[in-house]
Amino acid sequence: MAGKRILFKLVEREGEQRILIEAIDYLGNEWLVYKKSIAGARFAFDAKEWLADADHATKIAQRLDQAGFSVVMNDAVRVLLNKEVGGQANRIDAARAQLAMVDSLLKNSGKALRPFQRKDVLWLASRKKAINCNDMGLGKTIETLCVLPPAKDARVLICGPKVSKGVWKREAKTWRPDYEKVEDISGRGNFRLPERGEIIITNYDILPDIVSTEKLKQLDDLVVVGDEIHMLKNPRSKRAKRFEALAKMAAVKMGLTGTPLPNRPQELWAILKLLDLAHEAFGSYKEFIRCFDGVQDKWGTVKWGEPIAECAERLRPVLVRHLKEDVLQELPGKTYRTIEVDLDDAERKMLDIELTSLGKSFLKAKDLSEIPFADMSKCRSLLAKVKAQAAIEFVEEHEEANRPLIVFSMHRYGIDMIGKRPGWATITGDTKHRNQIEEDFQGGMYKGIAATIQAAATALTLTRAGDELFIDRSYVPADNDQAEDRAHRYGQTKGLVITDLVVDHPIDRHVHALIVAKRKINEASIEQTRQDKVDDTFDMSGLTLAVPALKLDPTPYGNKRRPSANALEKEAARVILKLSGLNESESKSVAKPPKTFDYADRRMGRDIALDLLVSDHLTDGQWRVVLSLGRKYAKRQTP
Repeated sequence: MAGKRILFKLVEREGEQRILIEAIDYLGNEWLVYKKSIAGARFAFDAKEWLADADHATKIAQRLDQAGFSVVMNDAVRVLLNKEVGGQANRIDAARAQLAMVDSLLKNSGKALRPFQRKDVLWLASRKKAINCNDMGLGKTIETLCVLPPAKDARVLICGPKVSKGVWKREAKTWRPDYEKVEDISGRGNFRLPERGEIIITNYDILPDIVSTEKLKQLDDLVVVGDEIHMLKNPRSKRAKRFEALAKMAAVKMGLTGTPLPNRPQELWAILKLLDLAHEAFGSYKEFIRCFDGVQDKWGTVKWGEPIAECAERLRPVLVRHLKEDVLQELPGKTYRTIEVDLDDAERKMLDIELTSLGKSFLKAKDLSEIPFADMSKCRSLLAKVKAQAAIEFVEEHEEANRPLIVFSMHRYGIDMIGKRPGWATITGDTKHRNQIEEDFQGGMYKGIAATIQAAATALTLTRAGDELFIDRSYVPADNDQAEDRAHRYGQTKGLVITDLVVDHPIDRHVHALIVAKRKINEASIEQTRQDKVDDTFDMSGLTLAVPALKLDPTPYGNKRRPSANALEKEAARVILKLSGLNESESKSVAKPPKTFDYADRRMGRDIALDLLVSDHLTDGQWRVVLSLGRKYAKRQTP
């Protein structure tokens, strides 16, 4: 027995083609299954109708078919959806080509994606919009860069917090050398859109209040990326509205966040909505509330419960998510990353003066011992103060994500500032109860520990933390290694991500380079034996991509079905379609047409209209009904 019938009808709304989805038959207790199946459609409150674009409609049709419903559509809808299915298949082929292109670009650089990153890139590249929610330290930046189309085909705008701009600029040059022009923009009034083949990196706070919609509509090659997109969790904030205006007009849009649900479920909805993913995942805000077992009172306030099992199923098609422990076997014991810290004009001028006093020999030094200790200590003390605000932002991000953190520095300024935060402990040379702090941290009493490298480099086990931040480093590599190993030791199950803050200035860049070079010398023998290459035989067949195998073939006509035989039958068919309201070309009304079938004829007339909508081939008996109804109602229709 055929399932309940669901109509797909091509309509025009706000100047764009949409698929109207409507239940023809009474659904009864199948209503909830139907609502779940049409996730991705938007409910238009003014017209009381469910609408979907072609991309979502293909997925909805597949889910309805799998749920046992019968999808009814005419040739125009069928052609559109088959075209979209072909487009999805083409995007998957393009994603595979994209991965091959990235491999080619990286062939001589010594860089390679890890197996889980290759799967992520393949999935992300096949989509027009998605969120990368991988855990911190798993390479979201690298994956996103690898997903970008070839430079000749795209212009890329990357928005994020100020502290991440240097990371994007550095990694773009490493992982996407085909983008020869990579520019970061700072300062209000300096915002501009990228040119073809260019990556522009900017921070959310300088996005313009008004973006020319007309201009953006012409940029069908625009890619917009929102880094740390959870910072836009307040939909009423100016920066969220500005970013959404850009994202709406982008051909491809992606978000990155390790904390997609910062605090409350409605913040997740806001983040998804920025990238036009909220309705794709949940269909409506009411359905979103249900998936989080929420209850909304008459004033609109929601009391949230625990997410039901279905919630993860809804989110899976729109985001990618790995935790460190999920892919630990594919990660090295330690993962290093560097964040460049921008300077304001006053700070840069101050450091330029110090650079002048150090003399030209400073930048030529091949070893730290060649730099006068007193001069260098003064400069590094200034640098530590300059980095303090960036360190605070990094700490706040980890606090929001509820991720324990250890902060190290050679200087007390930043350590004392962070240690005064609620839920934090400090370990310096003056600390008397180190072991008690260690025990309390391991037991979950502290959000983090701020420590000087000298005081905390030995005799501590802090494996509850999976992240460490170095505001600056010791001159002695062994001291740095000892500090790192407070968390990287027996009992560590998550893998360790170690982040260095480096000021965007020749002084700090040079000092950091010398420290790294000194460490590499010590590790040279180990690095030479390290094998970390992608296996050419890596099997991608296990990766399932959502390309629906839609059953869109028309109903078999059979030997007794035929098209209209004369003008009279053709005109009668037109009258019936107009009365039914099923054919948008015959009825422009978004609600019920003003004139329709009498009650006694309604079921029969609508069934005939559905057959006509799917195809103009009917049986002789059906054509007799068409003529009968056509004559009856022809006089009631206006010319």
